[in-house]
Amino acid sequence: PYLIYVADTAAVDGKFDPVEKVILEDDRVRLGAKAFHAVRMSPDDAKADPLLADKGGKELPRFIFVTADQKTVKALEGGSLKLGEVWSTMKATSNKHYKQDLDALVKDLKAVLNEFDKLAKELTVLEEKEKRLTDKGLSEADKKDIEAKRADIDARQKKAEAQKDKLWDLKPKADPKALAKA
Repeated sequence: PYLIYVADTAAVDGKFDPVEKVILEDDRVRLGAKAFHAVRMSPDDAKADPLLADKGGKELPRFIFVTADQKTVKALEGGSLKLGEVWSTMKATSNKHYKQDLDALVKDLKAVLNEFDKLAKELTVLEEKEKRLTDKGLSEADKKDIEAKRADIDARQKKAEAQKDKLWDLKPKADPKALAKA
C-alpha cells in the first residue's frame, strides 16, 4: 500500500505546520508508516499522476492512501485531515493488504521500543557503577556481578531485536504474483 503526502513546502516555510508537527510526529503514524511505501509529492506531481488526478483530492496539505492493488484511493484533506482519521485510514488500508493488524503491530512495537529504552538506561547505570567501582578498586565479586548484569542486558537486547524483526516481517494476505494478475 501507498501513503502519499501532498504538500506545498514553500507555503509552510518556517511556520508551524500542524500536519508535520502533530500528525507526522505521532508515534502510531510514524511506526505505521513503515507498512507503506511512503511518498511525498508536490501538488503538480499529484495532479499529473493518472491514478491520483481524479481521486487524489484538491486541498493542501493532504494524505492519499492507495491500496496495494491500486483499486482503492482515499484522500484525506481539509476537515478530514485529523490525526484520528489519518490513523484509522492507515489501519484500514494496511489491513486490506497485510495479514497482521496494524494497530496490534504498532502496540507491540511500542512495547519493544520501551524495552530498548529500559535496556539503555540499565546499561548507563551499570557503566556508571562500573566506573565508580573501578575508581575505588574493583573486586572479583564486583566484576562477576557486572559481567552477569551485562550478559543479561545483552540477552534481553537480542531478544528485543528478534521480536522487532519478527513484528516487521509483514506478510501480504495474497501472493503478490496473484495480485499483479488481478
